[in-house]
Amino acid sequence: MKKIVLLVVFGTLAISSFAQTRIPLKLYWSAPRGDNFSTATDQGICDALAAGYTAARIDCYILKDNLTGTRPLKTLWHAQRADNITASTEQAIDDAESVNYVHLRTEGYVYTTQVAGTVPLKLYWSEERQDNFITALPINDQTMANEGYRFVRIEGYVFPAQ
Repeated sequence: MKKIVLLVVFGTLAISSFAQTRIPLKLYWSAPRGDNFSTATDQGICDALAAGYTAARIDCYILKDNLTGTRPLKTLWHAQRADNITASTEQAIDDAESVNYVHLRTEGYVYTTQVAGTVPLKLYWSEERQDNFITALPINDQTMANEGYRFVRIEGYVFPAQ
């Protein structure tokens, strides 16, 4: 009996601890710039508000801690374009750095493969706006194309917003 109780208690603690590691990835919008900006950190929120962005929504939830099977979700900045990119794949980071984006911070962590309860975090790019847009919402590629964006890749897997 004691062994079963201990397992239940341990299982409850593990679930509770896991839920606490999720943090919201928030989307901000700047109408004058025509620019989207996603962040999960206090510094990112301060930067967005100081630059005149307004809060749009919680897009999804990422992990606060680096767990097995995750990689960092990073924010990079391009001064001449006045554009942020939030990305996690090596390809996205390399592509951004090759055109002079610089690393600002790590927002949190995303899964590298889909696990139960997660959805894809998709990266889109608009040549016209010179804007990167990352979202986990079930937006289809045609809707984004109508807005001038093209699908680039899946950057990782995250938990959907409630």
